[in-house]
Amino acid sequence: MSGIVIELQRDALDSNVDTVALLRKAYLVARKLQLKDFQEWVQNELNGYDRDSNIPSYREVRAELKGLNPMRGWIPVLIPNDEVYEALCKQKLCQSIPEIVSLLNKGSGIIMPLGGSVAVTLSNWVGFATEYRLNIFENTVEAIVETVRNHLLEWSIMLEENNIIGEGLVFSDEEKQQAKQAQIIHYTNNFFGNVDNSQIQQGTTSSEQLKEIAP
Repeated sequence: MSGIVIELQRDALDSNVDTVALLRKAYLVARKLQLKDFQEWVQNELNGYDRDSNIPSYREVRAELKGLNPMRGWIPVLIPNDEVYEALCKQKLCQSIPEIVSLLNKGSGIIMPLGGSVAVTLSNWVGFATEYRLNIFENTVEAIVETVRNHLLEWSIMLEENNIIGEGLVFSDEEKQQAKQAQIIHYTNNFFGNVDNSQIQQGTTSSEQLKEIAP
């Protein structure tokens, strides 16, 4: 059996095929089948999500809050407010898969500097002014890439189960019609969870919360 959908399955199972190439092939399939929701999801994974967009629940990660100690370097920071600490350390990553893969190839996670009113309030709690950042570890970031691969594999299997294979790069009219089934059109609904976007930026909810609780 041949066809681009079967190729997509093989690629998803092959660790030598990177996730960026896999996403591009999936985009081609979704575009030809006119599956707009899936196209949008693939584009967001390739290009990154807008901070205010609906970011999938699998991109929610735990970060470690650190401050720069002049004598000891970057060390963990604890603050006297559990609610704010949780708001800071629970993040939804907007970075594109190409950016994430590049960081993983360098053997590093993601570092998110904290500035503005957030840094001022943290300094008030700690007792001296310094720099702050959130560290998101490599294994946590890697899990996002693996989840994307798994979604692509599951999607390609679902297409095959509905007799959508493609011949080379071409889909028949019957296959395109079959792709209009509700479970295929709305497949990406399974990617999103009912959690708030807690990405830390100047002027966001977490920043306002810090200013309200600041000592």
